[in-house]
Amino acid sequence: TMPAGELELIFVDDGSTDGTPARLDELAARHGHVRVQHIPNSGWPGKPRNIGIDMARGEYVYFVDNDDWLERDALERLYAMAVQDRADIVIGKVVGHGKGVPLRIFEATQHAIAFDSDKLLALLTPHKLFRRRLLDERGLRFPEGRRRLEDHVFVVAAYFAAEHISILADRPVYHWMRREEQDNASYRRFDA
Repeated sequence: TMPAGELELIFVDDGSTDGTPARLDELAARHGHVRVQHIPNSGWPGKPRNIGIDMARGEYVYFVDNDDWLERDALERLYAMAVQDRADIVIGKVVGHGKGVPLRIFEATQHAIAFDSDKLLALLTPHKLFRRRLLDERGLRFPEGRRRLEDHVFVVAAYFAAEHISILADRPVYHWMRREEQDNASYRRFDA
C-alpha cells in the first residue's frame, strides 16, 4: 500500500535456472522502484541478503524469502511504527504455514523496548524491519557460504546493537511458508 516513490523492491536472483531472471528483469523494466541483481548461485541466503543490504538506499530494509509473502499493508504499518517509536528494529506478527511460530512474542504490541526480553530470542528469523543505518554503522551482515542459522547470528547482533525494538502484534504481517521440496538448505542434515 506504500506509494512506489516511498518504496524500493530489491530482488537478488541467486542463480535461478528457471524463468525467474527474465521475470525479474521484466518487472524492473516496468517499475522504476524495482531493482534486480543477478549473481551466480551461492546456494545459501547470506550472500544474496548482503548484496541486497548494500544495494538498499532506503531508511529501513526488510527481508522476504522467495517462498513467503507479506500482507498488503505490511510495510506501511511496520514503517509507521518504526517512525512513531524511533525503533531500530520492528518485528511484525509472523504466521507460520507448515512452520511453528512462537506465539508468546506476539501476545501484545510493544513499543520501543530494549533488548532485555527472552521473548525476542524465540524468533530469530530475519523477517523484520531493520534501520539500514544501524546495519551499516555496525557493519552487520549475514555470514556467507555454507552456514546454518546465519540469520540467527545476524539478528542477535542486530538486537544487541539496537536501542529500540518494537513488536507489531495486532494482526499478521509476514506469512512464513514451509517449502515442500527437500532441497532447502535449512532442512539438510546439520554438519557441525
